[in-house]
Amino acid sequence: MKKAFIVFLLIMLMAPISLKAKSPDPSQTVLHDFAIAIMKKDERLARKLIKPSVKIPEIRENTPIQGIETLPSPHKNARILLARFEREYFDNQSFTERIAFIWEVYVENNKISRIKVLSDLSNPFMNEPIKEYQEKYNKQLLVPAYFPFKVTHVQGNVIYNEAIWLYRNKNDKLSIQATPHLGKLGAIKDYRALVLKNGQEAFIKEIPAGYEVTFLYDDIQYTVKLEGEKKLYQPTEKELIDVVESMFPTS
Repeated sequence: MKKAFIVFLLIMLMAPISLKAKSPDPSQTVLHDFAIAIMKKDERLARKLIKPSVKIPEIRENTPIQGIETLPSPHKNARILLARFEREYFDNQSFTERIAFIWEVYVENNKISRIKVLSDLSNPFMNEPIKEYQEKYNKQLLVPAYFPFKVTHVQGNVIYNEAIWLYRNKNDKLSIQATPHLGKLGAIKDYRALVLKNGQEAFIKEIPAGYEVTFLYDDIQYTVKLEGEKKLYQPTEKELIDVVESMFPTS
């Protein structure tokens, strides 16, 4: 049954119905306005179009949504919404375009009564401030390749010449702060010196909810904190060291 539905959806994608023009059908008008609200991140408008008990699915990626198409659904009073993220251009002739989500939306009495997530293709790691920092300061920031917990959300920001970003789930978080720093770090109060596998010098200390490591690389000082909810997850010193070691280039 599921395979048949996927085949049906793929056939419909070959001839999408655009939301650019409003339909005289009231339910289509509701879907059109809801799509506009999602693209503009207008929560107030979106809430007006749905029943109080309906929860709007979370989009965990900050990349703007460029467009949403509506497609037929095999179910009564339902339509498929297919959203695409903003195109990323590599040059004047090539670009990449990714699907953001596929939702099945039910409309009853001119209100959205149910939203079923068929596919969530958002990538929270796109929220890392790596690209923004490189464009502004021509510096490639280090990011972890290993995490001791499942990452569900990523938040990042660049303030002046400092980058701060956070990986987290409901109970655990890994935060990184990258600040330009010329010269050597030297001994740091309350930190213990250690040498990583690649010979990199770093400093570590225990903090109330976990551990913190700081080190200097390519004239940028990194401060990496691994913290958890003590009742559910208590980070270890080794876990944070493994995270930090995964940040460095392998060759």
